[in-house]
Formats: sequence, C-alpha cells, structure tokens
Amino acid sequence: IFRKALNELSPQQRQILHLVFYQACSIKESAEVMGIQLGTARTHYERGKSRLRQLLDKHELLKQKLLWKRQIHLIRSYRNCIKSNVLMKKM
Repeated sequence: IFRKALNELSPQQRQILHLVFYQACSIKESAEVMGIQLGTARTHYERGKSRLRQLLDKHELLKQKLLWKRQIHLIRSYRNCIKSNVLMKKM
C-alpha cells in the first residue's frame, strides 16, 4: 500500500522523501544531491508528504468502508439466522 502510494508521487517528490526519510539527509543535503534549489527541494518535500498522507488516508477510508459493509452483512446474516430459528420453533 505504502509503495503503491509512493509510486503515485512525482519522481522528485519520491526522491526527496527517500533521501530525507531513508538516507537521513537534511532537505538542504537532499537539494544538493538532486542538484536543485533549496526552496524547490522544500516544495517537493512538503507537497510529497502532503500527497502521500492524502493517498494513505484515502486507502484507510476505503478500508473502513469495506469493514462497515462487512459488519452490516454479518448483522443481517445473524438477524436472518435468528428469524429462521424462531420460525423453525413455531413449526
């Protein structure tokens, strides 16, 4: 999931997040490695973090929605089972 979300970022955003989080570089050091201005590096970093958070939140919401649907299905199945048992006892 995380890797899929990372792949949706621009190459520059992916690279700077990799340098900062996995290579323990500062944003300034990352800018030097990437050969870009510090301000541009900060922009890629902030936008990348924001987009990544957005993508992961979206996935979490979808996951919650699926869990709710499953719970509703289980409740309905349970109710039907109870109704069936009640009808069987009346016979």
